[in-house]
Amino acid sequence: WRAAAVSLPVPSSVRSVSLLSGHTMCKWMNGKRFISTNMIREKFTDFFEENGFSHLRSVSVIPANDPTLLFTSAGMVPFKENILNPHRETSINNRITTVQKCIRAGGKDCDLENVGTSRRHLSFFEMCGFFQLPPASADYKRESINLAMQFLTKELRLDHRRIKVTVHESDHETKEIWARDHGKRAYVCNSEHNFWSMGSEAGLPCGPCTEIYYDFSDHKLTGTANKDVAPPDDENCLEIWNLVFMQYKHHGLLRSSYDWEPSLWEKLDAGHCVDTGMGLERLASVVQGVHNSNFEIDSLQTMISHTRSVLSSIIDKDILYADFNHPDHERPLVHEASTSLRIIVDHMRSASVMISDGLTASATGRGYVLRRIIRRMILQTYLLGVREPCLSQLYPSVLQTLGAAYPELIERQQTICQLLTQEENLFHKVIHHGVKVLNEYTENSEGCTSISNQLASSNRPVLPPKLVFSLYDSMGFPMDLTSLYAKKLGYDIDFKAVNQLLEEQRERGRQSWKNLCSFSFLRNDLRNSLLPGEETTFSGYQRTREHSKLIGYARDDNDNETQNIFICIDPCPFYAEGGGQIGDKGYLQFGTGEKIEITKCVKMNNSNILVAKYSEQSWKRLEDYERFGKPNFIQAVVDEETRQQASQNHTATHLLNSALRKILGDSIVHQAGSYVGPDRLRFDFTFPNAPSKEQLQQIEKLVRANIRQNFPVETKLQPYDEAIASGALSLDSCEKYSDTVRVVEIADEQKERIVSRELCGGTHVKHTSAIAPFIIVNESSVAAGVRRIEALTGEAAEKHIEENLARMQLLSGVLGSPVSEIEIAAKQLIAKKKALEQQIAALKEKILLQSREPPLCGLPPGELEEMKIHVIRNEIEETNDKKAKKAETNNLKTILQKLCKQDPHCTHILLKGKTAICTDSTAKEKLEKLMSFLGGSVRGSGKNFAIGQLPGPVDESCVKRLTGWLRKKILT
Repeated sequence: WRAAAVSLPVPSSVRSVSLLSGHTMCKWMNGKRFISTNMIREKFTDFFEENGFSHLRSVSVIPANDPTLLFTSAGMVPFKENILNPHRETSINNRITTVQKCIRAGGKDCDLENVGTSRRHLSFFEMCGFFQLPPASADYKRESINLAMQFLTKELRLDHRRIKVTVHESDHETKEIWARDHGKRAYVCNSEHNFWSMGSEAGLPCGPCTEIYYDFSDHKLTGTANKDVAPPDDENCLEIWNLVFMQYKHHGLLRSSYDWEPSLWEKLDAGHCVDTGMGLERLASVVQGVHNSNFEIDSLQTMISHTRSVLSSIIDKDILYADFNHPDHERPLVHEASTSLRIIVDHMRSASVMISDGLTASATGRGYVLRRIIRRMILQTYLLGVREPCLSQLYPSVLQTLGAAYPELIERQQTICQLLTQEENLFHKVIHHGVKVLNEYTENSEGCTSISNQLASSNRPVLPPKLVFSLYDSMGFPMDLTSLYAKKLGYDIDFKAVNQLLEEQRERGRQSWKNLCSFSFLRNDLRNSLLPGEETTFSGYQRTREHSKLIGYARDDNDNETQNIFICIDPCPFYAEGGGQIGDKGYLQFGTGEKIEITKCVKMNNSNILVAKYSEQSWKRLEDYERFGKPNFIQAVVDEETRQQASQNHTATHLLNSALRKILGDSIVHQAGSYVGPDRLRFDFTFPNAPSKEQLQQIEKLVRANIRQNFPVETKLQPYDEAIASGALSLDSCEKYSDTVRVVEIADEQKERIVSRELCGGTHVKHTSAIAPFIIVNESSVAAGVRRIEALTGEAAEKHIEENLARMQLLSGVLGSPVSEIEIAAKQLIAKKKALEQQIAALKEKILLQSREPPLCGLPPGELEEMKIHVIRNEIEETNDKKAKKAETNNLKTILQKLCKQDPHCTHILLKGKTAICTDSTAKEKLEKLMSFLGGSVRGSGKNFAIGQLPGPVDESCVKRLTGWLRKKILT
């Protein structure tokens, strides 16, 4: 990596420092000790490892098995289940330290709109944290505070005197620790600043927190200035670390996130825990003395410098160094160039990290957020004057600043750059089309003024809010750009109305997201009655029938739409939806013979939860069992046919992935999503272009060959690091893996040929021959840089082949040729059709040239003698023939040219309609109505023709608007 690193320009503020991310450094500058961002990251993890904490790598920014979160937005997110369910078995230490990749660009944790205009907000940042999972040590508060202070003052050498702290008004113990151990006066704050809860639902962990601030004020540290101002209210103080002591759980619904009612809190059953978080970029700004802006730290300055250098080779260099609006109207700026650079750099980091974790741009969900981030970035380059793809040229600075810490950015750099370039090309088309739509509207619209009033007014017309919203929502045309072009064209925008439409759309999105994962929004008190204290056992790998005990059941009375019952049994043979494979279905049978149909199985807090359709009979059956028959077992039965079909498709998916990587290239192809059901399989993968027909044939042929080899499909448990080292693929970037993982391997018995080796928790066949046959039925594009293959196996594939054979037999009879010659017969038929179409077009053109319409009546005799008007008869009007239309248009232009030549001081209007819909009277009546409104008169009319005249000329700038207005009135 170090040998391949690109040497980029170093910001002027740190000229003497090497910023190559492979080299962590700590040098002296201007008599002061300079510590790079990379060095701070390493110092943090090393310090806590030395103090007995296990360092865990950052998980994906796409939360694992948690649809309640859009992105990983805090360091504690990966340990949410450990905190909620402390009794679950886990192989990780309860003392952990991490530097977690975080995204705050969607949902309630969204900083996107503030990025760039604010110098502190970032959509991507790194969260340094240390955690003590339940049960924490007895002296957990003192230990946490002491460790935090040691790191800040000893490792980073921050001035002890400038550190200020706050505590919650109820946390007297923490206040005493600060005073006794560190001589600190702790400022007492209310719950708004110093109390934290995992959520507002009952039963969730919560507790007081102590916040650490750094004081940058210029007053003497021994003086009395600001001593009575609490850090949250002091503009000279910057919060750098938050230590949360989760001691309680609340058993009532919070009215707000900061409610503090002692009657609602009780101590955690499993003991307390510690959750801490400190933004790496913010800490670096403090250590490096640039606390006013996160964008002044070394890593981000390196990216800004490189971005400016790249863009300077494309556009006017002066624009990038000027902090004022550029006067050139071809390159209009909505704010300073420095703001654009900050947005580009931040969004480049966010987009790169998202793509490296397997996300692709799309129109919904997380993919929509990624596309929005990329488009915001492209918009800034566009406003600076860039009209060509350039983002891939900025990527080396991402590698230089983040590549050493997150190697997936290096491994997937080709995919990232290709996707960025494709999104740029797509968005430039959107911008071009959006500008065209705006131009057409303004040309054809009367705006909000009266044309009879000289087609002009002192009031600026307003673009319809629905048009602005449609451009943004349907086309992705940026609101900033709409506003910019509207002003240029002389229009205003009603932002209040547009924002109302946007809010309505967001609400629809929130509801769709909620409905998508409604089981995750089951109230926490209902979850507690449903789930056991420990994880249930999944026995589905061994058997599909099980004698189980009923652990719990629940139904949300407020859920009137889905009407589902959630049931927990132990052990459970039903496979829960995950890894792309849908959950099992089947039934539960009681001792009385009564059954409850199970429609699916989902994962909740690492237990498999059965979902059944609600009925009074089913609910009563569960109540009776709990009341009278609980010691007895319930028979849980999985639908074996659908399980087998899903297993066939899941194993085939592994073979397909292997074939794709071999034929198309394993450095380019990465899984981007999958569906594995009993009916079919769907596999999404990254690839810049559509695979050729020959490549698809090779892929299908390779999968079939591996099926015929009848390779055994084996599963084994391995330590995660060992599995990855052996070459096992992690199929789903959203999946969170434990230290011990399940590996599915397809290979010959001697292990000489490994066809596929992947981390997978799904169900599979025992030998590949059980999949046959295999057929690819469709290949398509899902998003820029993402392709999709759909395929069938087993009975579904056999049925598809039989149906295709039947269709071929039918076509053979229709075409009157043997099946083996269908293709030749079809080509001959198409060629004959094309020849006939050419003959028809030639005949229509001949009729057009021979056809003439009588001259217009009502005109002076002199004009009638001069003008001969060519008109298309009814039989020609229905054609889309371009030559015919062009000839008609030229004839009409000739008429108007002669009229203008004879009377150049008037405005002439010619109305022409199809004979079928525009009779003699209607053409004249239409124009008379228009002329009376415009103050003109009708000069003459003929069959489906009428000519009118306005007494004076129309201003040239209003001609297009007049034309559009007339078109509207005529159509109505």
